[in-house]
Amino acid sequence: MEILHYLLKVNLSIAVFYVVYRIGYRNDTYFQLRRYLLLSMLIISVACPLLDISYWVNRNPSLNETAVAYIQYLPEVIASAYLPEVIVTSPEVTINSFPLDYFLVGIYAVLAGLLLLRFALRLYKIIGFRLRCTPIEISNQKAYLMSNQSNPFSFFNWIFINPTLYKPVEIHEIMTHELVHVQQYHSIDILLSELACTFFWFNPFVWMLKNEVFRNLEFLVDNKVIRNGIDSRSYQLHLLRLANNQSPFLMANQFKKSPLKERIIMLNKKQTSKNKLIAYTLLLPLAFIFLVANNVGVIAENIPVSHEIKSVIDKAAEMIMPDETVQPLTQPSVAVTNQAPVQQDKFMLSGRIVNENKIGLQGVNIVIQGTTAGTITDKDGQFSLTVSSGDKLVCSYVGFKTFLITANNRQTNVGTIMLSKEVKSLEELVVVGYGAKPSSSQTADTEEISANLVFIAVEDMPSFPGGEAELMRFLGSNIKYPVIAQENGIQGSVECSFIIGPDGAITDIVAKGIDPSLEREAMRIVGLMPRWNPGKQRGVPVPVEYSLPITFRLQQ
Repeated sequence: MEILHYLLKVNLSIAVFYVVYRIGYRNDTYFQLRRYLLLSMLIISVACPLLDISYWVNRNPSLNETAVAYIQYLPEVIASAYLPEVIVTSPEVTINSFPLDYFLVGIYAVLAGLLLLRFALRLYKIIGFRLRCTPIEISNQKAYLMSNQSNPFSFFNWIFINPTLYKPVEIHEIMTHELVHVQQYHSIDILLSELACTFFWFNPFVWMLKNEVFRNLEFLVDNKVIRNGIDSRSYQLHLLRLANNQSPFLMANQFKKSPLKERIIMLNKKQTSKNKLIAYTLLLPLAFIFLVANNVGVIAENIPVSHEIKSVIDKAAEMIMPDETVQPLTQPSVAVTNQAPVQQDKFMLSGRIVNENKIGLQGVNIVIQGTTAGTITDKDGQFSLTVSSGDKLVCSYVGFKTFLITANNRQTNVGTIMLSKEVKSLEELVVVGYGAKPSSSQTADTEEISANLVFIAVEDMPSFPGGEAELMRFLGSNIKYPVIAQENGIQGSVECSFIIGPDGAITDIVAKGIDPSLEREAMRIVGLMPRWNPGKQRGVPVPVEYSLPITFRLQQ
């Protein structure tokens, strides 16, 4: 269940953070940094499992390039993806896991609810006590008079004290101490650690982390009080006199809270070397590791595989298993066995499919791989389909690259999926000219073609009258190298895109390159083309986008 997986991730993070803190930070004297470190550990542990970075990773264009660079040198590793499928069947179907999950969640919820009630009662008790206390003023600072002999304490900006029990110098020490708690909002730390214990009560590490929060706050305040001019010896003797006093409010900042011996040791401890500050930067890579670890499953299931990667994988598989038939990654495969099928729990999987402009695609085919079951997206690109955990959904749409989704019963909504276009590109045309002076080759910046088109690929693609050979002859006999570009030594590539309309006419010619003269020549030659045989989708002529790369190259 989702809640159990989340709790497991959070509590594992807290345990790792506590061990790191205990080993590396517990005994230094950077109390303020330790405060932020402890709070960050709690917040990161709770937040990391909720953050989803898979979309950012999957849409990072450098990932496929990096993968290709490494895969080319690791064919054995990649080929392992094509090992024969192993299917484990069992004569009995275990159905008891879900009731057990609900039972565990029920126990967790009941105890967490009781602890949350205790948390609320403690807050109520402090607020009620504040309403019963008489406001007083001590050294121009507002406080509240306590009628009993409990230890002085503070909660947010409320300071509770019975001044009749202490000498004037002791009152000054107490007020200085509690004012530090008030000014630095230490009650927030206490409430957050108490809430962590409330919701993760079964984890012993969270209770130990809470004790470290309380302990460090007192060290921080003691250090601040001494630095503010309070006599260290007098202050320590005052702590000794209060050793046996206790406060009834456990969620408050108490003047005597942490073990007395530790506080006195820290008061007299030598300042930790500044070199230790470097260790505090280790929290950032550790937090990043947790973030990636919590998303690695979704990333692995949804990361798109480029054509280059698939080609390298197929080649590697052929090297290692030449006698096996290797199926392309995007092709559905059916595993046939003589065993009785294992019953799987069905659930509803939903999501939305959009184009590169984030506009919903209607009519995208979504089929469970190896079956005939499937659906199509509605006008907003939304879909929902009953699947089993582990099912692979093949998403296909004319003119777009096929996308593969792996169903996971921990994820009932796959979110928004963006399909990438497959632009039909003509063969590159190279134009050679002679320049007045040598010039180094320049590479044009490639820009995306406008997406305001009807089709990129159709069932019957457009064709040039006489075929592609006739097209290349037409281009070669009509294109000219601009004189101004030759004189200035300009060479490079031009990407010329255009639309072949339903009537075969060429429209919407756009050229992108390194020089306007080269772009104009590319647009001119494309504009001279005769009407094409139009492309057809389901027998109906439709406009189709084409791309023609032209390279202008100078010879010495």
